[in-house]
Amino acid sequence: NATLTAGTGHGANASIEYTGTGQQWLNYASGLALAGGGTAGGNTAVARISSAGSQSLDFGSLTLTGSAGPGASATIYASGTQTLAGGNVTLSGGAGTDAIARINTPMGQTLYIGSLSLSAGPSAGSYVKIDSGMNQYVSAGNITLTAGGAGQTVEPFVAVPNASAIIEGHSQTISSGTMTLNGGAGASGSTSDAIIRNLSGSQSVSASSIAPLKMFTPIGT
Repeated sequence: NATLTAGTGHGANASIEYTGTGQQWLNYASGLALAGGGTAGGNTAVARISSAGSQSLDFGSLTLTGSAGPGASATIYASGTQTLAGGNVTLSGGAGTDAIARINTPMGQTLYIGSLSLSAGPSAGSYVKIDSGMNQYVSAGNITLTAGGAGQTVEPFVAVPNASAIIEGHSQTISSGTMTLNGGAGASGSTSDAIIRNLSGSQSVSASSIAPLKMFTPIGT
């Protein structure tokens, strides 16, 4: 598998960047993993793939993981249209504050993938997100969204604000096998939601089954 792992030093980033206006095409048949870096003591380092033009990414599997440093994120971004095709995709927020995992473009976005799992991290702002600024099409095996603080069973729940798991776009078409959305334990005014959000245009969401939604009341409400 190919890996991009940021270092522990501040600014010790790992990246693949295309600065042209054409298409960035990357093929990782055996799989690709991106992991943020830094340290809990304050160092920040990110792992990212970016394109100033359009982007096409093929892979056996794809994993993006935030890390312990504040803002130690793992991201894939394209200024133009973005197409991802391959096996399972996993996004996990990190332990650091604002240590996100995100795949995004301001243009159209298409994903033909295996199972999709988005799990926010345990710290404030450690959200996970797949989003587009225009039309969005996602076809996946199963889809699981888990916000930060989900799964707590003993009160008082620990608040994890702004740690949502989000799929967001316009004129959205989402299809999957089993779909599971697990809301988290956010704070008043800073929720941690598991959400599929369509900002404009029509929305079509279909699944072979939808698991019971697990919802938690924001702390402080």
